[in-house]
Amino acid sequence: METTPDWVSLDFDGNDAPDWVSLDFDGNDAPDWVSLDFDGNDAPDWVSLDFDGNDAPDWVSLDFDGNDAPDWVSLDFDGNDAPDWVSLDFDGNDAPDWVSL
Repeated sequence: METTPDWVSLDFDGNDAPDWVSLDFDGNDAPDWVSLDFDGNDAPDWVSLDFDGNDAPDWVSLDFDGNDAPDWVSLDFDGNDAPDWVSLDFDGNDAPDWVSL
């Protein structure tokens, strides 16, 4: 039996379009960073996806059509069959902001 991943749509307002989910824990109306700090050294930790146990991160392939090649995931919110830009504008100046990794 073949299983295929299901899309999960975050549509809270019922307008048939995905909604933004803001992580605002301190209530200052701005998104907050979420730090993955498992060892308690006050620095973010790497999360390794190691499925085969060879102590090296594994690639995660998005292969929806079963042709053994990764598939593109298109973000098309306006339905014009072309990928849409997703703007990260945290400071509200109507320009994309840099995200530091």
